[in-house]
Amino acid sequence: EYSLNTERDRDREKEHHHRVMRNFTLLNNNVFCSRVTSSSSASKDDSNTSKKNQKSSVKSFQSLTFREKHSNTKVCLIGTMHYNPRSIELVHEMTSKAIEDGTFGCLVLESCENRWEKTLEFQRPGTIRRQLLDNEFQAAQELVEDQSQVSLGDQSIDDLGQNMKRIFKETLEDVKSIDGWKRVREDLVRYSATELYPTKEFGKDVQTLSLQDFLLDGRLLVALPISLFRYPLAWLLKSPKLVVPLLSFYFGLANLPGLVEAMETSGGGDVLATAASGGVGLVQSADILDETLSVLFLFLDVFQIVVLSRLMLVALLGERNDVLSESIRQKCEEQKGTEKTVIAILGAAHLNGVQNRLL
Repeated sequence: EYSLNTERDRDREKEHHHRVMRNFTLLNNNVFCSRVTSSSSASKDDSNTSKKNQKSSVKSFQSLTFREKHSNTKVCLIGTMHYNPRSIELVHEMTSKAIEDGTFGCLVLESCENRWEKTLEFQRPGTIRRQLLDNEFQAAQELVEDQSQVSLGDQSIDDLGQNMKRIFKETLEDVKSIDGWKRVREDLVRYSATELYPTKEFGKDVQTLSLQDFLLDGRLLVALPISLFRYPLAWLLKSPKLVVPLLSFYFGLANLPGLVEAMETSGGGDVLATAASGGVGLVQSADILDETLSVLFLFLDVFQIVVLSRLMLVALLGERNDVLSESIRQKCEEQKGTEKTVIAILGAAHLNGVQNRLL
């Protein structure tokens, strides 16, 4: 009887031991599964977050499409060669398609109130001047029925003129000292990086425009002479206060060597006659004058390049891109939560800099 009870006790202990081990195994399996599920869920969340934060843009012809970083609104920047028939056609096609597809949200034009009023007044639809100065801005604006969906995003012409004067004066001062030349170099390097190329932090999924995108478009190049005729003519007719001083400065520097050479030629006979009569010192003075003028003209050439480069990168691109980007961002906030697209018509040189700020 004692032996029988002992065997029963052993059987109970074994059964209890097996039950404990089974429960322990089930518990471990549940914990492991829970950890795997949690890890998988976290991995999916990380993946979704990574995809959401991943920056990308798509290039099509001379346009860039991406989502604005704060509102997640879709943006389409169409880069143009101003007044070029090929660019006008591209703007017309892309804007029309967005309107027909129902994805059109609003239109932002690279213009200000003063310039736009002059454009609409000077180039009324159906007039000869409208045909002569056909442009991408009016081509897009005339497609939109509700004109409240059209906005102007550029810096005012008065502010642009003031900024160009300021930068010109700063450059005049900077070329007088070594520290000033360092400031000029810093501006050229910094603005070249931010306005012409993609931000370094962007990955390979961010596309940008390059010179190749225009050189490989045969129709754009064929129509280039039309742009070269229309663009300066439109500026001269609508904004002479800004264009005339700039052109006067440029052509003044360009023609200065010719004027000095003409003066030397007109007085050259006297110099040679004096030299023939033994005026060796005068000949040496003439040589020194020639060398001095050569150095002066070299400096003027460099100064001309520096001034125009700084004006182009800082005033015409960098500071204007700040204004254009903010205008587009405001329209993105208005379209937030929809699948509508904010279309911006800009000069091609603005696209990379604006995308850098919005992406």
